[in-house]
Amino acid sequence: MLFLIIGDERIEVASAMLSDDSNNVTAYREDGSRAVLVEGVNLKNVHLEDGNGNHVEFEKQTSIKQEIVDLRIQLKQLTEAVELLSAKKL
Repeated sequence: MLFLIIGDERIEVASAMLSDDSNNVTAYREDGSRAVLVEGVNLKNVHLEDGNGNHVEFEKQTSIKQEIVDLRIQLKQLTEAVELLSAKKL
């Protein structure tokens, strides 16, 4: 579990991402729902910590283009797996 630290506030989160322009932080709960969105971030006052209080780097959001490429690869892999399963059933 991670903690998003905003000034003196400590929010338990599963993950947090820094926007491409490093101005916004979006943090998510374990169930995938958004826990918090912080806009206009001052990274001196906002950071991530692990359960032991160690600083953790923010994940960077992937670009839309990269996300599409990744999804296409995943779709191709899933299609191939379905075709293999279908062939085995015949």
